Amino acid sequence: MGGRYSLGNIGLFGMYERGGLIFSDVAPVGVNNTYSTSNLWHLGGDFTMGNTLLYAAYGRGHAQVNSANFDLKTSAWTLGAKHSLSQRTSVYAGFNRIGVQNGGQTNHFGLGMNVKF
Repeated sequence: MGGRYSLGNIGLFGMYERGGLIFSDVAPVGVNNTYSTSNLWHLGGDFTMGNTLLYAAYGRGHAQVNSANFDLKTSAWTLGAKHSLSQRTSVYAGFNRIGVQNGGQTNHFGLGMNVKF
């Protein structure tokens, strides 16, 4: 489930997902009805000034597999910008950090150009 609300140059958005799955056909040998659950949420906002869109977002996730004693908690945040050079061409840059509980973190940086044909 997700949504977005815009008021002038400011936008707010969010989503929530809850899932569950039974892996009875693909479970490891000796494990019956492996059940997985996951919960994810994501919140963010953006601001437009002229031809530039600035955005920031934060989210968390939690996944469990009962028969494997697997419990994973993650968090991520993103900062980015997109600048329109024309109606068809824009450039963008962004930074994303993903953290895993008891597993460290990774950083990602993106830079690029979009051209619509």
